[in-house]
Amino acid sequence: MSSVVTSRAQWFHTGRINILVALVLLSFFVLWFIRKAKRGEELYIRPIAGLEAVDDAVGRATEMGRPIMYVPGIMDMDNIQTIASMIILGRVARKAASYETPLLVPCCRSIVMSAAQETVKEAYLDAGRPDAYDADKIRYLTDDQFGYAAGVDGIMLREKPGAIFYMGCFYA
Repeated sequence: MSSVVTSRAQWFHTGRINILVALVLLSFFVLWFIRKAKRGEELYIRPIAGLEAVDDAVGRATEMGRPIMYVPGIMDMDNIQTIASMIILGRVARKAASYETPLLVPCCRSIVMSAAQETVKEAYLDAGRPDAYDADKIRYLTDDQFGYAAGVDGIMLREKPGAIFYMGCFYA
């Protein structure tokens, strides 16, 4: 036979006091940094090393006098990797426009090509170099994975880019 169970009021589980302490500390630091930001104090944000490497690669390709190649992957625009790739393409295109370096973007899907054209055109406008934008540098190759890989390889051999960015899915 089991004993009778009785209920009693509890605000929280006393065995989880560590979570309460962590929550209070986290809340304190969030509110403290919000207050610092509202007062206009300088907040240190650590630079992202990958974005600095992008700038270095674009600069190196410019010094070599070679174009930059940006491969957005083989997936369509409904894939999150391809969407993220378009955001990074904007940054690369802005740098390439400011350095007046040609940017090659071979695309595997027609919708990705349209998105890449708009992204690069907008980046060239932001950099103040709309005349340097060349829509022919953003090419549609093929929907076939291995045909696309062969096409990208051919562009690499012919154009000899100084920097190549692989973003998104590229299985082959």
